[in-house]
Amino acid sequence: MAHTIQAYTYHAAMFCAPCGATLPEIDPEGNDRTPVYSWHLSEFFYFDDHIGVIFPQCDKCGQFIGARFSIEARTWRQKKYGNTYYSLRITGQGLDLVVPMSYGHGTLTFRHRAATELGLNWGALSHDQRREMFPVTEYAVPRKRDLHQLATEAGR
Repeated sequence: MAHTIQAYTYHAAMFCAPCGATLPEIDPEGNDRTPVYSWHLSEFFYFDDHIGVIFPQCDKCGQFIGARFSIEARTWRQKKYGNTYYSLRITGQGLDLVVPMSYGHGTLTFRHRAATELGLNWGALSHDQRREMFPVTEYAVPRKRDLHQLATEAGR
């Protein structure tokens, strides 16, 4: 597997890969522009008791670096009462998390639940950051049992 550059450190700052690739090779202090690969990214994350996990941001465009979680949402509509239920599978950053069935629908609900499950402060994220960090793929399933199952339930 080829490892790709996720970011660059340059002149005491961090830049996403697209912004960092446009920087000169040597910064004003004579330091090299340094690539940051995926296995190094965890060194730049930290946890704040009030905010949750903090991901580094590009100093040029403001994009979160390496903080992208894919959400696969499965929705099921209960025909008798008209209620909609969902389950989520959240992947990214080496994580594969299943969120069991809950009541609700819509990408905003899915993103909020994913952020809550990951310990992120939803209110601290802008609308664009929420959309960037949590791309959603939604599937409507015909039966309740087609929603994501927890590993212990899937074996039954």
